[in-house]
Amino acid sequence: MSDWRSAEPTDGVVALRPWCEDDADGAFRDPALGRFFGSALAAATLAGGPELPNWAIVVPESASVVGRIWCRPGSSPPEIGYYLRRDAWGKGYATCALRLATHWLTTDGGFGAVELCTHPENHRSQRVAARAGYAPAGAIEEYAQFKDGTTCALRFVHEARSPE
Repeated sequence: MSDWRSAEPTDGVVALRPWCEDDADGAFRDPALGRFFGSALAAATLAGGPELPNWAIVVPESASVVGRIWCRPGSSPPEIGYYLRRDAWGKGYATCALRLATHWLTTDGGFGAVELCTHPENHRSQRVAARAGYAPAGAIEEYAQFKDGTTCALRFVHEARSPE
C-alpha cells in the first residue's frame, strides 16, 4: 500500500492533497450541508489498521480548497465521506474527487472495495455516488444520529475492477 500523504491525485478539474487544520472553513454550519452529517452510533468496524486518506479538494486553477474527502478512521473496507462548500456545488467537483479518491483506494491503496453512506434524503450525494460508479447496497438502520433525528443511512459500494 502506498502512503496517501505522498499521492497527488488530480484529473485537471480537482486535485487532492493532505487536509490540514488551516483548511477548516465552517461549512458544517451551513444548514443545507450540516443536516446530512451526524455522530456515528457504533464504533468503526476495525480498530487500528492502516491510516486512511484525509484530503482537501482543491481547484487547481485557483488553488482554492472547495471541500474535503476522507475515510472513516478504522473502517474496513474504507468508508469514504465528502463535502463541498455550497459555493462549489453543481460544478462536478464532488464527483471528480470521489472518483480520484476511490481510484487511489482501489489501486495504490490496495483495497478491494470502498463504501459510503448517506442520509436517506441527501439526494445530491447519492447522485454523486452513482456518477462515481458506486452501486446501492441497502440501508443501515442504526448508522448515525443525524441532526434531524434520522438514524438510518443508505449504503453504496464501489468494487475494485479486476485487471483485464
